Amino acid sequence: MLQVFVDDSGRGENQENPVFLLAGYVGRVRNWEAAADALQRNMRKSPKLEYLKGKEAASLTGNFAGLMSAFKKPSRESIELIFDQGVIGRERHIQNAYEGLMGFIPSEMTGLLAGRPRFEDDRKILPLQMADLLAWHSRRDYYEQTASMGTRRWDARVWDELRKIQGKALFLRTPELIEFKRRLGEKRAAYIMQKTSVNVASRIRTRA
Repeated sequence: MLQVFVDDSGRGENQENPVFLLAGYVGRVRNWEAAADALQRNMRKSPKLEYLKGKEAASLTGNFAGLMSAFKKPSRESIELIFDQGVIGRERHIQNAYEGLMGFIPSEMTGLLAGRPRFEDDRKILPLQMADLLAWHSRRDYYEQTASMGTRRWDARVWDELRKIQGKALFLRTPELIEFKRRLGEKRAAYIMQKTSVNVASRIRTRA
């Protein structure tokens, strides 16, 4: 099985903090277990780290080198989505978005998903802490690029190491988010109407 650990960074609420970002890693369960063991061994070394946090890691110098490993290209295995617990209080919205996506993603893709998304405490789950590092530094790099009109990148040793990991970024701009929200609303409305019709038909049969 594949597991996806996701964390957030930023709030995107004003000019001082214009970016909200979700980022994470995908890997096989056995690889996550091995990565967590290796990460714990490194964190016990001097200087000892109790947990990982992107904003705090930005002020350190090279203590995180070698902690992350690139994952092999995923095959058609089942996929589990794990988000940081309390992603800015948006668990319900993530669950709703998940339900909406199921109606638009091809069945050969939705068939790979193992159940619904679940939420865990990033203070206890090391892969989520790894996602936190990626989310915080990715958002900061995006902010630096937009603030400087593309002339500046986020300069931090942790980010230099994270950028070596192969991956893909998905950018959703305002029109795309508006369209997704519209389609999600239509999907939920259709679901509510279907559920209401079933309840009404059930009552009719009961009265009959």
